[in-house]
Amino acid sequence: MSREKKIEIDGEEIAVRELTVGDLENLFAEGSDKKTTGKGIETIADAITGGVTGTKKLLALCTSLEEAAIDELGVNAYSQLVAAMKELNADFFEIYRRDLTELGRLMAVMPIPPGSSATPKP
Repeated sequence: MSREKKIEIDGEEIAVRELTVGDLENLFAEGSDKKTTGKGIETIADAITGGVTGTKKLLALCTSLEEAAIDELGVNAYSQLVAAMKELNADFFEIYRRDLTELGRLMAVMPIPPGSSATPKP
């Protein structure tokens, strides 16, 4: 059972809840086909680094708001929702921030094999 916090935005009470293991499994499963591989991981990385697109996706999972409704929020209301989401999901944000930092460090020291798709084209 996940924790929940209610906040008032523009006279409306919005429940923000802790992500569940099932939420994360579904998010990681996004992009399991060849066309969109890694989409869920991109969403998480974007949210962890403060990106709006990934953060909106996580807010849509943590609240009853759709992404379109989140788009209509003022900056102050958006910031309140993000703060509540980060408070309730502090472990998630800390673990994945640490993992992303370590992955970035490893990628910086790993050589890119010739002919790899990551090798820049001339």
